[in-house]
Amino acid sequence: MAMAMHIEEGDWKTLQHDCERVRLMVFVAEQHVPKEEELDEWDAKSRHFIARDAQHMVMGCARLLPTGQIGRLAVLKPFRKRGVGGALIARGHELARSLGYAFSVVLGSEGYYPRFGYVPASRFGIRAPFEVPEENFMACRLLPGAAAPEGVAEYAAPFTAGDG
Repeated sequence: MAMAMHIEEGDWKTLQHDCERVRLMVFVAEQHVPKEEELDEWDAKSRHFIARDAQHMVMGCARLLPTGQIGRLAVLKPFRKRGVGGALIARGHELARSLGYAFSVVLGSEGYYPRFGYVPASRFGIRAPFEVPEENFMACRLLPGAAAPEGVAEYAAPFTAGDG
């Protein structure tokens, strides 16, 4: 049975409180990412998404960088494996397409992102601007038939545990 949820979109000023709370719990508390690396200058420049359940409880969040990448995808433990992350990715893809992005790249788990169409970015000739295992830097074609933007991707600096 699908979980009822609503995805709210906004800027950092509007969604900062809820996004920070989720990201600090997931990335800083669970994954031990230093807080100063988790919250960065890209937050103010990005579009943010919050997933809420039918009772308006925050379940997870993500951001879309101004360069078209989805990042900082985080889902609180009680809501994992319920489609929340997928819904946030789908909303991010929707916005990226509406802004004219043909591809999205992500730095994340090779066991998670392929189910949403991500493959190693190297297959498209896209390289990360920093050292990262090839299987963790992935790309997804958002517009069918779009030519791959070969070269080095513009991307926010990763934190120690990876962006995901």
